[in-house]
Amino acid sequence: MCLAQSDLPKWEVFLWEKGGENMRERNVVGLDVDSTAVDKEGLNWLADRKGVGNQVKKLTEDSMNGRIPVEQVMPLKMDIISPSRSDIAALSQEYLAHVSPDLVQVVQELKRAGKHVVIITGNFHEAIDPLAESLGLDPEHDVFANNLLFDANGDYAGFVENYHLMHDDGKQQVVKELRQQYRHITHVGDSMGDMLAGADIFIGYGGAAIRSQVLIQSELYIPGPSLAPVLSVELSRRQLRHIPDQSLRERAQSGLLVRRGVH
Repeated sequence: MCLAQSDLPKWEVFLWEKGGENMRERNVVGLDVDSTAVDKEGLNWLADRKGVGNQVKKLTEDSMNGRIPVEQVMPLKMDIISPSRSDIAALSQEYLAHVSPDLVQVVQELKRAGKHVVIITGNFHEAIDPLAESLGLDPEHDVFANNLLFDANGDYAGFVENYHLMHDDGKQQVVKELRQQYRHITHVGDSMGDMLAGADIFIGYGGAAIRSQVLIQSELYIPGPSLAPVLSVELSRRQLRHIPDQSLRERAQSGLLVRRGVH
């Protein structure tokens, strides 16, 4: 990625100053998966496994940076990859082996503080659900994703799209549904689709991959390879002080970039 200096937002690094108790009581925190909860792009990994990596990586980058609508590229990518049931099982294990730094502890601390954590992704339940279970999340109620179809031999037979999640406004639809139950929503992700989901607070994550437009437009951004700074947004100062792991507490309070003059 190459950006001119004038394109970059002016950032400050400091603990997020929350304006009153209501700002601390965000009921639900949504996490993207690819290049956020895990440091992999799952479809790229599958494409490499199937020998079609170059074709799919270009489509992924274009869609993540907002240059091509997701709905135009996702069906094409899936037809090119045609993942079998065994391919998806292998991807599930790859996800579990490459969770982003501090993910497990962050989810634990968010839940301990009374937050409801959910996963919102354009990927597939069959690949994501084992990761969700490892985080103590319920795949049925806490994971918003699509579903794959396989034939009797376990070969790819298509997909079922849920919540419009293969379209640019898919995550917006999920957020609208969450608003029927939760008052405040924070979402963490790396893409334009994440940023435009309509959450009360969006935290851009660049620890796995920096998307130039997300970097430029985000008000809150995590540039380093740790999700710990999410805690500095979601937890009160008292709750931060009571995080048992001192090193996690330090990472939480030092890794968040806030665009100057916005808050």
